[in-house]
Parts: sequence; C-alpha cells; structure tokens
Amino acid sequence: MKKLLIALILILLTAGCSIPGISKRNVIVSDQKTQEKITCDLKSDIQDCDNDGLDNAQEKTLGTDPQKADSDGDSYLDGDEVKKGYNPLGIGAVKQNKENLNFAYISTADDKTRIILNGKAIGEVGAKTRTDGAIDYLQLNNDKIIFGKLVDNGYLKKFYNGKELPDGAVFADGHYAYFKQIDNKSHLIYDDKDIYTYNNITDIEGTTQTPHGLVISGNNYAFMIDVYLGTPFSNDNKVFHVIYNGKDLGYGRDPVLSGDNIAYGKQEYWLNEADGSSKKLYDGGIVYNGKIMGTSEYEGSSDTNLQLSGNNIAFRDWDAQKEKSRLLYNGESLCDWGDWTECPFFLLFPEGIAWYKRLNSNDRQFYLFFNGKNYGKKDDLDDFLVSGKNIAFERINENNKYDIIYNGKNLGEGTNFTILGDNIAFVRTINGENHVIYNGKDLGPGFNPVFSYSN
Repeated sequence: MKKLLIALILILLTAGCSIPGISKRNVIVSDQKTQEKITCDLKSDIQDCDNDGLDNAQEKTLGTDPQKADSDGDSYLDGDEVKKGYNPLGIGAVKQNKENLNFAYISTADDKTRIILNGKAIGEVGAKTRTDGAIDYLQLNNDKIIFGKLVDNGYLKKFYNGKELPDGAVFADGHYAYFKQIDNKSHLIYDDKDIYTYNNITDIEGTTQTPHGLVISGNNYAFMIDVYLGTPFSNDNKVFHVIYNGKDLGYGRDPVLSGDNIAYGKQEYWLNEADGSSKKLYDGGIVYNGKIMGTSEYEGSSDTNLQLSGNNIAFRDWDAQKEKSRLLYNGESLCDWGDWTECPFFLLFPEGIAWYKRLNSNDRQFYLFFNGKNYGKKDDLDDFLVSGKNIAFERINENNKYDIIYNGKNLGEGTNFTILGDNIAFVRTINGENHVIYNGKDLGPGFNPVFSYSN
C-alpha cells in the first residue's frame, strides 16, 4: 500500500488554539450520511468515503477513520489538517518520516557517471561526463527514478524506472503520462493504462491537431484540445478547451494543477463574422476551481505566470484598458497597479510566496521578499527554495561567487542546491572538481543532487 507523502511544516500547537489557514467546520454526520458510507467501498483505495479530502488509501496510511471526516473531533476535516501540515489524530504538526526520505545524485568518481540512491550505486554505469553514454540528468518522482543519458552527439534520452520515456511525457507525485498516437487518435497513457481517447482533427492546411499542454498532479490530469467554431477548420475560428480528468471544462488554456486544485486562463475572444463584423464570445480571466479571479484579460501563461502550489494561487493580473498590472496572491494584491516591471518575478510555495519589489517608488533597486520579510537586494541573490520552516538561497560573496545561505547560516561557497524538510544538498567545487555536499558531509565527486519522499 502506498504511503502518503508528508513533507510539511513542523509547528507545535497548544490545545484550544486555532489552526492557521483552516476554517473550522461543524462536522455533522447524519443517519443518511452514515448509510451513504456503508454503501461506499472501503476496500477501494481511490474512494473518499467520508468526504474529508483523503482517499481510503491515505486514511489507512495515516490511521485516520475512513468513515469519520474529523477523526480527532477538533472541528477540522482530516484532509484540511493534512494539507496544512497538522495532525489529523491530535494536537500538533505532522512530523516528517525520515525513513521515507530519498536522496540521490550523479557520481562522477573514477571518471564514470553512475546514480547513487540512498548511499548505494544503482543501475548501469555511464560513460565519462558530457560524452555520449553519460548519465547527465536525474530526478526523483517519489520513490521512482527519472534519468537522462546522452546519445547521438548530445541528445538527452530520458528513462523512467529503467523504461525509455517517449517525447512529451510528464511525471509528478509518483505517476507519469503521455499521449500515444494510434490510427489518427490520441490515447492518453497514464501509468501504462490507456484512460482517454481523442479523435484528432485535421485543419484546412492539412495539419493534424492533437491534445497538448498535458499536466498531472496526484491522480489528476489536464490538457488542451483544439475546438473549431465553424468551417473551414482554420486558426481564424479555433479556440482551446481544457479537459480535466476526462471532462471538457470549456473554453480555456494553459491549465495548472496542484493536488485537486486546477486553474487556467480564458482570453477574451471575438468571432469574426462573414459580413466583416465581429461578436464577443468569451470574457477573459483566470478560472480557479470553477471561479473567476481577478480582471485579467488572459494572454497566455508566460504573460500571466499563473502558478499553483498547495492551496495557494498567484498570477500577474492584467487590465488591457488601463495597461496596468498587479500581483495577486490568493486574491490579495501584493503590488499596486503599475507597469509589470513593478513585480517582475514571483515564485509560489505551499508555505507562501517569494517576490521582488521596490521599497518605494523612487528606489530602482528590487528586493526579495518572502511572506513579507525582506531577504536582501535582488542583484545579490539567486535561487530561493522553501521547505516547511526551512529557507535557502544563494548570495554573491566578495569573490563574485555564490555562498549557500540556509536558515540564515552561511554554509560557504556552493551552487545547484536543493532542500527537503530539514535536509540540504548542494554542489561545491573542490580542487577544480564538483563535489556533492549533503547535510555538511562531502560525498565525493558528483552533481545533480535531488530529494524526494516515498509514498
């Protein structure tokens, strides 16, 4: 049975205190509801018999009651507590299970490339770094390994648990998916299962239009299809629709997923009529879990930078008439209306949001803020990661190289860092060779450190 991924904030609560970010709910189970639970299949891993946001498999892993939405009786749904990092079986925060932590990197010892996972070499030995046959890319997808090998003069061929991945494959939360073309139909392959079929369309120019923009999160998937509002099938009457878990959500584009949350953009659309006139068919905006947010006349993901992380949403809201923008974070404006350069960058985490802003209108220098705290000048910093209560970033030193700053402590020169829970790893150049540093220990020559938790 898969275990629930838990990599959350370590915050101790006292009895009687409210939980930040979760609204109390009166959890009342009626006789009718009890009867509904009896009919729910408790042996099914994917069903949520008590509608608390946790499926039966997750309930078994946590030890919560699959027929009781609030297992500890504190007026918070079990699923809400888990999402925010709190204990669904009592007071306090969920603790990280160190036994589920995975750490891997690419070793370059002995002039070869090999994957080291949890201290052991696994899989085949690759060629010398940066040459054909070398292992040159590594990710962890829960307890599964994705790696890339250089072939044909530098082409990166990717493998997922030893199986070659087709082009366009995506992976997240221990799952992977891609579209496979069979007889002019697009078949969505999700964890080796054919779960959705789309009949491809050929436009007036003879180009076959297939689904695109595939994203997955947990057991959810979304992508775009082309829809033509008339004939002939041309770009003049083509719009995008968003498909989410097999359901057509209608007009929209560039879906983003985080757990059970979905957001996508809707660009204002005018249809050209045969007489030369036009009529407005769709308003623009950002759709988040079925509701419109902001006033954005959506132009595309690169313009709006729509992001989801945990239950947080952020995007650059744009008003075409005012030609002004602002940064919206969970509905709150973090930048007043102004040119997009007023908030040129932001990055979303389950724990909050990092963004650049000026201290005042006369100051041309940007500063990095995370949840309202100023971490310094933008030009002095690079990369920024948050995991639970831990924060790490790179800061330029007097030698014009980067130091790793972790929870306010300078760990010395390094780059390509990664953190998860209370763990940090990065790459440091020692005697002209890259070494992997893991929680302060030199693991020897290597690069590309990565963390994950197993399910």
